[in-house]
Amino acid sequence: MTARHPAPALALAGVMMVTSPAGGHQHTPAPPVVIPFELTHEHILVRARIAGDSVWLIVDTGSGLSSLDAEWAAAHGVRPAEGQAQVIGSGSVRASLAPVAAIALPGLELRDRTVVLIPFADVSRAHGRPIGGALGFDFLSQYVVEIDYAARRLTLRDPAGYEYAGRGTVVPVSLALRTPIVAATVTPRGAPPIPARLILDTGSASLGIRLTTPFVEAHPEVRAGGPLLDAPLGVGIGGWAFGHVTRLAEAQLGALVIPAPVAGLGKEKTGFFGVTFADGTIGAPVLSRTTLILDYTRERVIVEPGPDFDRPYEYEMSGLTVMRSADLATVVAELVADGSPAAEAGVRAGDEIVAVDGRPATSLAPDELDRVLRADGRNVRLTLRRVGQVLDRRMHLRRRV
Repeated sequence: MTARHPAPALALAGVMMVTSPAGGHQHTPAPPVVIPFELTHEHILVRARIAGDSVWLIVDTGSGLSSLDAEWAAAHGVRPAEGQAQVIGSGSVRASLAPVAAIALPGLELRDRTVVLIPFADVSRAHGRPIGGALGFDFLSQYVVEIDYAARRLTLRDPAGYEYAGRGTVVPVSLALRTPIVAATVTPRGAPPIPARLILDTGSASLGIRLTTPFVEAHPEVRAGGPLLDAPLGVGIGGWAFGHVTRLAEAQLGALVIPAPVAGLGKEKTGFFGVTFADGTIGAPVLSRTTLILDYTRERVIVEPGPDFDRPYEYEMSGLTVMRSADLATVVAELVADGSPAAEAGVRAGDEIVAVDGRPATSLAPDELDRVLRADGRNVRLTLRRVGQVLDRRMHLRRRV
C-alpha cells in the first residue's frame, strides 16, 4: 500500500528523529531497540498498544504514512482531523487523517503521531485475525531498521554514526515519494533484461515481483515467455486486483540476482497497477529470504541474502483463494480459477471449507494452509459446506506456472 498526501507535506508533530543536542555537545547514539515480530502471509506483524488496547500492525515499506483501521479507530476514540490522504492500494481511495497520542511498541513509544484511517477488513480476512493498521515511512525513516526475517526481529538503530560492516548488497534508493524505489532489471524468459523502477515493499505478499499495467503495456515481452494465468494479484486497500501471473527468467537488484521469480502482471489501470511513478514492486516473497537493512538517512538499503535465498519460488497449485469470512469465524473459498485443480474438483466460490485432509480448516494457520496448497502432486481432501450440504471433494495439485 502507498499512502500519499497533498503538498505541502504534513507536519508530523513530535516525530522522534535523532538529532544532536543544542549547544554543540557531542551526540551519544541511543542504544538499539529490538522488537520481535510474527511473520504471517509473509507480512511482518508487530504487537502495539494504542488507545489502551492491543493491536497488530504490519510493518510496510510500501506505505508512505502509518495507518489505522478506520472501524477500529472509531471504536477506540481516534477521531478524524482536517485533511485527507490519497491511499493507493489495489484501488485508490481518499481517506481521513487522525492524530494519535501514542503508539507503544516493545521498548519504544511513538508519541503525537498522524495516521491515515482506512479499512483493513479484507487484510484481516486474509490473515484470519484482526489487523489494526500499518507502520510506514514516518516510522521507518527515523531509524536504521534491520529486518532479520530468519530471527523474526526488528532492530532499530540510531542513524547517527551508523556504519555497515557486512557483506550485503548496498542499493541506492529514491525516497522522494516516501517509499524506497530502486533501479532494478526484470528479464522475461527468452528476452533481454528490462530496466525497472521497483518499490521494495514488505507489505506486498504472495508474488515476488509485481509489474504495473503501463509497464506491461510498454514491454509486452514480459507476457510472452511462458504460461500466463488469469489470476488475482492480491487483496488490500480498495479490494481485489486482477491480472496475469507468469514466471520471469530472473530479476536483478544491484549485484543480487533473483532467480526465476513468480511475477504478477497488471491489466487494470486503477490503484497501484495504474501508476507511472514506479514500474512495480519487489515484495515479501523475495525480501523474506533476506536480512533487509533500511538506512533511509543515507538513501540506501542493504540486502543480505539468507541461506534459502536461491530456493525455487512456487506459486499456489490449487487455483483456490482462501480467506476467512467477514466475522473471521469460518474459512471460505473466496475465488476459484477456471480450469484449475479446485475447479476440476467441483469447488465453488462461496463454499465454506470445513476441513482439509480431515483437519478443521479453522485450526490451520494461513501459512500452514498456503504450504498445503503449494505441494506439487499432492492429493488434498476438502470437506465443504454448501447451502446446508456437506460435500467431500479431492484436488490433485499441480504446478501451474
